[in-house]
Amino acid sequence: MLEELASVPNHYNKERLDVILFECFFKNRKISKGQTTKIIQSCCNNNNEENPNNDYLIYVNEEITNKPARKLKANDKIKIKINIEQQEENNSDKENLVSSTLSEKKEENEENIIEDIIKPENIPLQILYEDDNLMVIDKPKNMTVHPSILPKPRNVSGTLVNALLHHCGTEKLSSCGSDKEHYRPGIVHRLDRDTSGVMVIAKDNETHLALKEQLANKIDEDEDNDKEEELIEENIQKQQMVRRYVCLVENEMKTLEGRIEVYIKRHHKIPSKREVTLNSKETGAKLAITDYKQLETYHFDIPSSCSLCKSFSLVQCKLLTGRTHQIRVSLASLRKRKNNT
Repeated sequence: MLEELASVPNHYNKERLDVILFECFFKNRKISKGQTTKIIQSCCNNNNEENPNNDYLIYVNEEITNKPARKLKANDKIKIKINIEQQEENNSDKENLVSSTLSEKKEENEENIIEDIIKPENIPLQILYEDDNLMVIDKPKNMTVHPSILPKPRNVSGTLVNALLHHCGTEKLSSCGSDKEHYRPGIVHRLDRDTSGVMVIAKDNETHLALKEQLANKIDEDEDNDKEEELIEENIQKQQMVRRYVCLVENEMKTLEGRIEVYIKRHHKIPSKREVTLNSKETGAKLAITDYKQLETYHFDIPSSCSLCKSFSLVQCKLLTGRTHQIRVSLASLRKRKNNT
C-alpha cells in the first residue's frame, strides 16, 4: 500500500474534491473525471467502512470519504492510499500508476473500436457562436447528445457527437469528458433527448475544464437569492453561466415562484429514472436546487366528465445545480408536498 499526501493549494479553496483529485492526481494517470468520481464514491460505505477492493482510498484530514462533491478549503490535507496488491489482482501492474505501455495499448485498442462504431455524420448544426476554443449551438429536440459504449453500444448514430465529429473532427474536440462507458468529445454539459436548447461545446481540454468550473454550483445553499437580477449580475462578474429552462407543466401553480431544494437519487426500480429521497446520506443522493417562476397559465374548457388536465402553467426554471432529470423530479416533489397542485 503506497500513500501520497498533499495540502490543498490556495487557488483550489472551496473547490470540489473530485475536481482537485482529477486535475492534480488522476489526470496524469489517464483516469477520466467520471472515473475519478466513481473511485471516490466507492472508497467506503455510509458507515465510513473502507472498501478493501478499491484501487484507491481517499482521505480528507485523516477521515476516509466517499463524497466527490465535498468542498475543500485551502491547506486541507488529502491522503491517497494506492492499493498495489489489489491493482495486481485486477491484472494491472505497478507501472499503470504512471501510464505503462500496456495501458497505452489498451487505450489505443479502445479508441480504434470507438472509431469503428461511431462515425462522423453530416448532420446540420444551428451554430450560434464559434471560435478556436468553443462553440455555442442550439440543440433540437429528438436528438440524443452522445453515444454510450458500455455495457453495449447504444445511440451510435444521429447524435450531437456524430454531428460534431463531422464539423470539427476528433482532434479538435475536448477529450476529458469521456470515460469507458460514454463517448463525449466536446460535451461539457447535456440536455435530454426531448429537450431543445443552447449547449456549449469545448474544442480543447483546458476550455472544457474552465467551462465545467463555471457550471459548478458556486452559490451558498443558505444564501437568499430572491433578487434574480442581482444573482445574474453576480454570476456575470464571476464569469459563471446561468442556465434557464422554460417548461410546460400540468395544472396551475399555487405558489407562483420559489426555490426547491431536494435530494435526488436513482429510482429504486428503474435505474434510468430519478426520484426524491428524504435521506440526504443515502448512497448516490445529491442535492438539487431549482428556482422557479410561473410565467403564464392556460385554461381549457373541458367537460367535467373528462379526466384530461384542464389547465397548464408555463414555468421558468433556473438551475443552481445540475442533476439528471432535476426539473421534472423537483417540480413533481411540489405536488407530493402539496405546496402546489
